[in-house]
Formats: sequence, C-alpha cells, structure tokens
Amino acid sequence: MSTMVAELYEALRKAGVDEQLAQGAARAVLGAEATMDLATKSDLLALKTDFAVVKTDFAELKGDFAELKGNFAELKGDFAELRTEFAELKADFAGLRADVSTELSGMKVELIKWNVGAMAVLTAIFGAIVRLR
Repeated sequence: MSTMVAELYEALRKAGVDEQLAQGAARAVLGAEATMDLATKSDLLALKTDFAVVKTDFAELKGDFAELKGNFAELKGDFAELRTEFAELKADFAGLRADVSTELSGMKVELIKWNVGAMAVLTAIFGAIVRLR
C-alpha cells in the first residue's frame, strides 16, 4: 500500500471502523489512485501511435528539407552562371563601346577631310566665278 492508503487505513481503524471495512475502503482508494496516476495499455498504445505519426511527419519534413536544399543548390548554380554571363556581357559592351569610339574618331577625321576638300573646291569655284566677271 502507498503511504496515503496506509494513512487512510490507520485513520479509519482509529475512528472505530471494522478492520475489513477499513481495508476495503483503503483498497478502493488505492484502486482509484492507481487509475488516476498510471497510464493504461490503451493510453500507451495511443501514445505509441501518436509517436509513430510524429516520426513519419519528421521523416517527410526531412525529405522536404533535403529537396529544398537541392533546389537551393541548383539556384546557387544558376546565379553563378548568370553572374558569369553578365560579366561576359559587360566585357562585350566595353569592347563595343571602344569599337564605336574608334569608329566615331575615324568618321570625325573623314568629315574634316571632306570639309577641307569641299572648302577648297568651293574656293576654286568662287575664284573661277570672280575671274569670269
């Protein structure tokens, strides 16, 4: 008997309750106490089932996280590839800019040559017109 049940039995005996009646009452309290504090087999089976469900859920989560980790690794690779492509584009634009600048400089020289030539021709034409008069 637990301490509380023994104390109840002793108190009942001191109060003048018959020994068998005191034992029966103490055993009834022990039975009630046992069912209140102890888990039943069905309680344990329910817990076992709940733990199995939780374990399955964690396994699914672990798989989902592994999949996400793979997806993030793939994205990281994609971003690295994009970074490389952007660097190549930047280099291409720098080359194009240099080519355009060179072309513009060449065109500038050509325009100056044409203007000087046109001025010489116009001067000659003007001189010829002035002599004819």
